[in-house]
Amino acid sequence: MGVSQSKNIRTELKQFIDAADESTLALVKSFIESEEFLDLQIPISEGELSAIREGMQQLKAGEGIPHNEVVKKYDRWFPK
Repeated sequence: MGVSQSKNIRTELKQFIDAADESTLALVKSFIESEEFLDLQIPISEGELSAIREGMQQLKAGEGIPHNEVVKKYDRWFPK
């Protein structure tokens, strides 16, 4: 997957999440928090898998950074 395609997917997912109702958000959140999405036959390295699991643990511990804060900090790096 190229950088451009990845960026488009991210944009579409953000729009979907912004428009989603509460039950859809809860469903997406529970899917991400479970490790089921790791079984989707997507080839990733052990290092990537380890980083994903570490990030999930950080989120569960309340160490996440809200999307809007990340956008403020890094928006200048990704001009529209």
